[in-house]
Amino acid sequence: MIFQTRINGILCYCRVDHYAAGVPDKVGGAFEDAVEGSDEEFNYTILDSRYIKAPWLDKQMDKDDEVRMREEFHVTRLEQKYLYGDSA
Repeated sequence: MIFQTRINGILCYCRVDHYAAGVPDKVGGAFEDAVEGSDEEFNYTILDSRYIKAPWLDKQMDKDDEVRMREEFHVTRLEQKYLYGDSA
């Protein structure tokens, strides 16, 4: 999936290379029955406006940009799932 975003006000694209939803820990009953969960995996590549890898933009990202990128990914997934914005 590729979605449009901005880093430092510069138009760019985020290509999601790998995504795996996290699994919460399963705790209940005896300790032996507990199962450790996993964190969400989100690997991406930043592309410039011509869809070419842009490591110079990637270097400008901070922690807030990464959190926003993850949120934009989830919103875009929901929009695609429910065909939001597509005219019939």
